[in-house]
Amino acid sequence: MFIKATTNTPGGIIVHSDERIFKIFNQYSFTETGYLMEDEFLKFYFDKSKDVPEIVWSNLTHCNYGGNLKHLSESNNPNDPRETQDYWNLPRASLTADQEAFNELLHLIENVPGSSQEEMWPLITQLRTNPKIYGQLLT
Repeated sequence: MFIKATTNTPGGIIVHSDERIFKIFNQYSFTETGYLMEDEFLKFYFDKSKDVPEIVWSNLTHCNYGGNLKHLSESNNPNDPRETQDYWNLPRASLTADQEAFNELLHLIENVPGSSQEEMWPLITQLRTNPKIYGQLLT
């Protein structure tokens, strides 16, 4: 898929005169095998994701990968053991459901310096509403 996407040729044929491909192999292939090993390929994508993230996302989308970095054919597979099918098995679910743990989290947030509190806000927004707080909102 990578070569097909980068060369834009049917069947992903490498054109050895393609300067882009030559640069990638020159910079990332340390084994001189004529192809990138997995660790070399991952280093290439890691570097490029920092340098030109919009192009990396465009490439991934073009190759049918979603925001979860899974191929669209693999997404939402109920038989995938890597995917949690039950929300309550997720740490964020048990954190909000366990009142003592939730209170401890709030206590920690209250006792960190101001700028760190702002950095913790994304964590809080990912949590479900705590049942006790939800009940208070309803009354």
